[in-house]
Amino acid sequence: MRLASIALAALLSIALVACGDDDDDGGNGATATSGATSTATVSNGTTPPSGTATATGTTPQATATVALRPTFACTGAVDFFAARAFVGETATVQGRVMGTTVRGDSVVLFVGAAAEATLRLEVIIPSAGRATFAAPPETAFAGREVCVKGTVELVDNITTIEASSPDELSVVE
Repeated sequence: MRLASIALAALLSIALVACGDDDDDGGNGATATSGATSTATVSNGTTPPSGTATATGTTPQATATVALRPTFACTGAVDFFAARAFVGETATVQGRVMGTTVRGDSVVLFVGAAAEATLRLEVIIPSAGRATFAAPPETAFAGREVCVKGTVELVDNITTIEASSPDELSVVE
């Protein structure tokens, strides 16, 4: 009986280590630092941190730390699901980036739900806008809570907002 208890404890310990620690950050690997900067450890740009979905399903090859500061206050924002009610209007929308991909020369952030979900928000960052961000958006925003301001559109029944600069897309702390 004692041996079974020890074996069970060992299995639970292994399972906890495999799942990672529960640091209450939503599972995105973000670590708050002093001041207005927060840091996230993200993969090579195609796979966000554990606990999030990817569009491509590729495996991580390298990690990089990207520090972001909010570029605007996310006040009066609606969640990604409610954004659908604002088609044709300018809105401020908040949600977690659940995956990223590069489509043509544009970066696409899947907010609120994975790429496979119809009821997601796609934040489209056109190629000309990518250079205006301090770090590549496909890695910098992966797994992070973001706020986006822009005109809400429906493209192939997917809610979308185009964000061309850090004035329109910000990390939320």
